[in-house]
Amino acid sequence: MFFIKLLTEFVAKLATFLREARLKTLSPPASSSSNHWNPVNKLVNVYYCQSDDDSLPLAITRYTSYDQEEKVLCVEQVIYENDVTYFQEQITAALECGVDVSILSAYPTSKFPVLTALIEGR
Repeated sequence: MFFIKLLTEFVAKLATFLREARLKTLSPPASSSSNHWNPVNKLVNVYYCQSDDDSLPLAITRYTSYDQEEKVLCVEQVIYENDVTYFQEQITAALECGVDVSILSAYPTSKFPVLTALIEGR
């Protein structure tokens, strides 16, 4: 029941997201261990929704990837409990791979410096 309430709130607030950023990948991720990594040169979206629900974990994030015809290929939801660094690394990696990111959190974007920089285009 909690999940359904949370999902409903997420969908409702997603329509009033705080900021949408369109980014182009310029360089490979710093943590990439693959020699076959090719940067994705496409626009990606970041949606950030701040909720006033203090019972939320650090963040609930949905990653949406698309096929070559821009049809949704996969949607994955991940709950981040408390590790800000890991959360920001995962978001950065997803965006660099051309995956859209939707975030629901009770915290303002200022709690996440990497995310703030991405949204502000720094």
